[in-house]
Amino acid sequence: MEVRLHQGQNRGRIINGDILMDGTNGLIASPGGGGGAGGSILIEGETCDINGTLSAEGGDGGDEAFDGGGGGGGRISILTTLGPCNVNGSVSVAQGTSSGGQVGQVGTYPDIATIPSTPTFREQFKSDALTTIPVGGRTQEQEVVLKVNISDPGATPGNPATLQAEFEVVETGQVFTGTNVVAVDVTDEPGVLGISTAPPQAYTGGTALISEAQIAGLTPGVSYKWRARVVNVTDGINGSWVEYGNNGSNQPDFIVSTVESLSISPSATSVNAGDPISLTVTALDGSMSQDPTYAGTVTFSSTSPTAALPANYTFSSGDSGSRTFTDSLVFFEGGTYTVTVTDTINGALTATTADITVVGPSPTVTPSPETSVSVTPTASGTATVVVEPPVISCSEDPLQLACQVPVTISNVTVTNNTPTAVTVCWDTNIPTKGSVSYGLYEAAVYTKSTATGQEYRVTGHCMTIDTLEEDTRYIFRIRAQSAAGKQAFHEGAFATDGEIITVLPETGSCIVQSEPPYSLNVDNQVLITYTTKEPGTCVMRYGQEPENLRFESVSAEATTSHTGVIELSNLLQGVDIYYQMDCTVELTSEESTLCEAQGVVPASVFSGLIPTPTPVAREGLEAFAGTYAPVLLMLATGATLLSNLYALPRLVLYAIGWVRDRKRYKVWGIVYDAKTRKPVPFAAVRVYKGKEFIKEKLTDLQGRYGLPSDKGTFRLEVEHPEYGKVERSVEIEEDDGTIAEDIAVNMTAAAKKAEFKRNLRKNLHRINTVLVYSGLAFSIVATLISPVAFNFFVVVLYVLQFALLLLLDGANKRNWGYVYNSQTRNRLPGAFVRLFSISEERQIDVQMTDESGRYGFSPEPGEYHLTVDLPGYRFPSEQTNQVSIYKSPKGNAFLRVDAAKEPVINRVIPMDPKNAAAGATGKASPFG
Repeated sequence: MEVRLHQGQNRGRIINGDILMDGTNGLIASPGGGGGAGGSILIEGETCDINGTLSAEGGDGGDEAFDGGGGGGGRISILTTLGPCNVNGSVSVAQGTSSGGQVGQVGTYPDIATIPSTPTFREQFKSDALTTIPVGGRTQEQEVVLKVNISDPGATPGNPATLQAEFEVVETGQVFTGTNVVAVDVTDEPGVLGISTAPPQAYTGGTALISEAQIAGLTPGVSYKWRARVVNVTDGINGSWVEYGNNGSNQPDFIVSTVESLSISPSATSVNAGDPISLTVTALDGSMSQDPTYAGTVTFSSTSPTAALPANYTFSSGDSGSRTFTDSLVFFEGGTYTVTVTDTINGALTATTADITVVGPSPTVTPSPETSVSVTPTASGTATVVVEPPVISCSEDPLQLACQVPVTISNVTVTNNTPTAVTVCWDTNIPTKGSVSYGLYEAAVYTKSTATGQEYRVTGHCMTIDTLEEDTRYIFRIRAQSAAGKQAFHEGAFATDGEIITVLPETGSCIVQSEPPYSLNVDNQVLITYTTKEPGTCVMRYGQEPENLRFESVSAEATTSHTGVIELSNLLQGVDIYYQMDCTVELTSEESTLCEAQGVVPASVFSGLIPTPTPVAREGLEAFAGTYAPVLLMLATGATLLSNLYALPRLVLYAIGWVRDRKRYKVWGIVYDAKTRKPVPFAAVRVYKGKEFIKEKLTDLQGRYGLPSDKGTFRLEVEHPEYGKVERSVEIEEDDGTIAEDIAVNMTAAAKKAEFKRNLRKNLHRINTVLVYSGLAFSIVATLISPVAFNFFVVVLYVLQFALLLLLDGANKRNWGYVYNSQTRNRLPGAFVRLFSISEERQIDVQMTDESGRYGFSPEPGEYHLTVDLPGYRFPSEQTNQVSIYKSPKGNAFLRVDAAKEPVINRVIPMDPKNAAAGATGKASPFG
């Protein structure tokens, strides 16, 4: 017999009574009966407190002429997911006895154990283990890599646990069975791939480990779903299964594409040097037909080292499996060449053009930045090669031979300016823009980056790094990129005390960008793909002015693979795009690290994708349009308006209503209070198709949401604890659309009552102040008019209340602090304020300052460390009292705060701008 006691999530198990699962004693007969075996007891909970008795003893044998044997002891297991578990009572699995027969075996009680934690990080990748596959997305390969985090609350350095992740993969529509790995073609269980295990890893506590398994043998055209759990191999304890996408049985986690090959064809196979060529790339299925499901990224290469090639491109549903790259290929040297297209993940998907003959012999002079090569064909088929200075710069026209040569970096120098600042300088062989990544030498990880240079130059590339620590060694890497997109790198090391470092460690990057990091797609976007060393959340800012990155693309989910989206519709033609990634990455169990990376997308990459107005050629027409057209248009507009108002006087009223109800197209909608018209944050917006749940999103602080959707009719459901539920039908008329309806919600009666109480409490001090001030003035006037004892008594009462108000005003403290620019005294919005617990050695909270630079924490009493991150600013400020600053062994600076003395952490924190431009930013402070 068995007893199982399970506890729900976030609960502990308390047992004050006795649980007895003892075997019965044998009957007294001739011969005596054998004792019964003990039962089993299983107790599970986050924690436990056992004060009673747990017993699964074997029964005694019957005592007779022939004595019966004793029963064996049972099994007792106590498992926790967090711990601790206090057992103050008794636990027994003793065997049964026998006077003359055989005694039973002692039962099993393996002491208190912990259950492995359920994975909180779950992600699916293509075979490179870097490129994520979104929920329901496609992969071009017949294998995927699945990753989860593994941990066990009971593991410590002194008591390590061997953990292993298990992954179960089934076809969409099948159910999870928990069976071992079986062949794909097994007929009795079709569509079940079974359980795959990752290699076991030793876990000693702290930050969870990442475990992965490669799932091969997938079938093209088939969709799959999967789940995972963690197994403690040491103790033989299994954690709980958790599904990746939390989809229904008919909703896939990923789909294997039916694409089996690519084809590439040029628009011409015989051209003159310098003539543009178009390329068409098509995805093909097994029958060599065009496959519209292809969604991979392709890259191009050529047997000509100087050819100008198309930028990387990411296919989507809008391409239907085929894409023509118009006039994107240019050869500059005579000869016979080919171009190859390859999927960036699946190298087996590749194709090569037929031979392309380029008229014109190879130049006799090696191109340099100061020269270009023009090739002039003659009637006889030969060509004349002329080497001359370029007519225009590479930034204006990168399709010149002088701009296509590989980039090289030379003359690298590091100058120590101060004990905390250095300047890194270098030269390149052709005009480039560059940036410098750097990090601590001992950690060997690049975590920070300078801004990207604003000008293309050959010599005089210099970047100053002024946020360093004294007597510390650093690694650095220079990244130089030409206007044609060609890149070069140089790694080195320096020390702020002037030490010469000649040996470089094996380095890595906190943020790793693909090479090249950008690709285009049919939606007029540039995609920036990058990965983080550990799971992290990222924000990519971009713009066409390095000091003013106006737009952003957020990667809010903690993952290792990220894609930043640059909307070209926001930008100008012919101007480079600068971007910066800021990621919060947990590199160690002690603290989260803010990582930075920079980059630039040359204007040549997206040339022609941003529409430009067509100029009018005739000078006379331009003069007319510039001088007379505006006057005539104004007169005509005025006459039309007056005539319509005279004929239809109600037209204005209709127009006002139409403008009011008109909804400008945007990619987000707003959930707002129907009465106050204020946005409602953190409302749950759910999308259903029929009765089937599709997706869910919470509104942000401005009440905004946006849900990408395909064509169809959907049911929208909005829910908030303080508002009544709202349902609405939504019609999306095109694929790749967006659900972005503005939705009004009404506050519930209970919420209205609570809101009234909050407003009353909020204004109670103000009401009391008005009553006391007016009452005091009235009582003084009354006393002056009629100086009787009662009036004097009333005056004294009001004076006491007045004094009490003054005391309360002096005791009142604001429940928020703020961050400000130490030079301009302006508040700084968008700064990340992080709070670390000293006792727990981890980050416990993080807030981003609002538009007024405000933040506030109300932690439990104790000692804490506080730090602030904001690009362009330095923390701590030189104005901060150095006595309150703590520097960790790793060189990180923190502000000490004592929550026992400060129940509300509301420090006013200055930050020093790194340069003059940053010093001019920030919101003006009303406090000066």
